[in-house]
Amino acid sequence: MSTKPAANQNQEAAKDINKILKPEPLLDIGAGEESIGKELVELIPSIKKGDALTPATWKTLKGLGWKDATPKSASASKKVVTTKKAPTPKAKKEVKSEPKKKKPGVISTIIEVLKKGKPVTKEAILAVLTKRFPDRSAESMSKTINVQVPNRIAKEQGIKVEKTKKGYVVQ
Repeated sequence: MSTKPAANQNQEAAKDINKILKPEPLLDIGAGEESIGKELVELIPSIKKGDALTPATWKTLKGLGWKDATPKSASASKKVVTTKKAPTPKAKKEVKSEPKKKKPGVISTIIEVLKKGKPVTKEAILAVLTKRFPDRSAESMSKTINVQVPNRIAKEQGIKVEKTKKGYVVQ
């Protein structure tokens, strides 16, 4: 994963991401290409295939290591794996019980915190995430919060998040 693409490629991608995804804080387009590249790499987990980015931005992101991972292809591959493991009833039961044991992810935890009814700051959300996911980078989770709250959650989850003086709250 190189962070040294063609001149201004990272800067143009950062401008596009700032315009379309509106991460908080916005990416620093005044920084050098390598610095912007590192910021883009940190945002990669928050970028989804359906985001309305320009083809040039997608090319830059793919060059930085973004992989095409959509829920449909993930579920299709799970079905293939389930079919291969399905010969015994015991295997079917194990496959069915695994999703129930799965813990909520970072984004679902963010939504859970926002739905508690009282305003919460991004710093407070990060504190909850760092406790719940100690093995993950606080910096990466902070960037995920900045991308998700309030715009992406409203757009993709249909949850209206309002910014108040005391923090963010679900309406």
